[in-house]
Amino acid sequence: MMKEITAQQLKKMLEAREELALVDLRPSWEQQLCLIEGSLNVPMSDLPDHMHILPDDKPIVMVCHHGSRSRQAAAFLKGCGFQKVYCLSGGIDSWAKDVDRTMKRY
Repeated sequence: MMKEITAQQLKKMLEAREELALVDLRPSWEQQLCLIEGSLNVPMSDLPDHMHILPDDKPIVMVCHHGSRSRQAAAFLKGCGFQKVYCLSGGIDSWAKDVDRTMKRY
């Protein structure tokens, strides 16, 4: 089973300045609508070509719109040997509902 974190948990991690990689799997047109500051845009289709930029010693939090793509990508990374991989439960939509209510929802 994939490890998931809530938007509130992610907020606390970011506020504590925990070292992590926040990877936004949405295509750039979706990220232009809204994003979590500090996220790295790596569209899901490009993930295999960008694994070399991901840390293997820090948590990686995968973000998509509602959580489906992030679960798939996290499973892929786990299969490639990454250990500290998490999914944002409910995706960026949960961030907009639970953390940043000024964020555009789509």
